Amino acid sequence: MASLILYASKYGATKSIAERIAARLTELGEQVELKPCAEAPESFAGYERVIVGCSIYVGTWFKDGAVLLRKRGEDLRQARVWAFSVGGNEALSDDARKAVAEIKPVEHEYFRGVVDHSEVGFVERQLIKIVGGTFGDFRDWDAIDAFADRIHAHAA
Repeated sequence: MASLILYASKYGATKSIAERIAARLTELGEQVELKPCAEAPESFAGYERVIVGCSIYVGTWFKDGAVLLRKRGEDLRQARVWAFSVGGNEALSDDARKAVAEIKPVEHEYFRGVVDHSEVGFVERQLIKIVGGTFGDFRDWDAIDAFADRIHAHAA
């Protein structure tokens, strides 16, 4: 059973979560292909499922993920899709939540990511302070593994 995991990551937290999901599915005996959203194949026909993850930036999916939803939405609706969003301190806006819902994922999960003070610029640090955010690594590996387990169980 082949799964395609596509991700869009600004600072690497979403990529690390996508890699963890890929590793977990591989441990469970599945074949997994992992690619950035910008390198999505022309067709999803050869995959049992497509898993799409994207970091949240100012309440919406980061550009490569948003472009994938906009340009390939119809193709994604034809596939069996799971989605996950990764935010450090911010939630997904209603518009972004609707955009993800339009691809009709079996499940859409939200994970906290990493907000590293040294990786964000001055303006981003100020925005984080304004919204009352904090810096740190908030990834919940148990929740991420549980998401991968649900994906695997759904196919069984």
